[in-house]
Amino acid sequence: MRDWAKANSDTLVRYISAYVEGTRWALDPANKAEAIALIAERLKLTPQVAAQTYAVATDPPDNIARDTKFDMEGFRNVLKLRAEIEGQWGGNAPPPDKYVDLSYYDRALASIR
Repeated sequence: MRDWAKANSDTLVRYISAYVEGTRWALDPANKAEAIALIAERLKLTPQVAAQTYAVATDPPDNIARDTKFDMEGFRNVLKLRAEIEGQWGGNAPPPDKYVDLSYYDRALASIR
């Protein structure tokens, strides 16, 4: 997918920017009622279930990450566990940047700050 990302970097950065902005909107307490209404409408849920869904998505500790930031330390731990438990990579976890390139996310965030 790196080749696709390079060839479509502007589109990818705009997509990530929109996703972060949408998440910021959804997590803003001023938009709570409208967000719950959208969840109910789009997912065909009762208002009560939509409110519970919103609460799960927005209440710590398991809420949506601020600005949808990727948890690189958490990913590093996953790779380490896979290396230890599953015997992946000869027991040595590869660096996370082998799988994740946050440069597009960084560009997106810089464009909307």
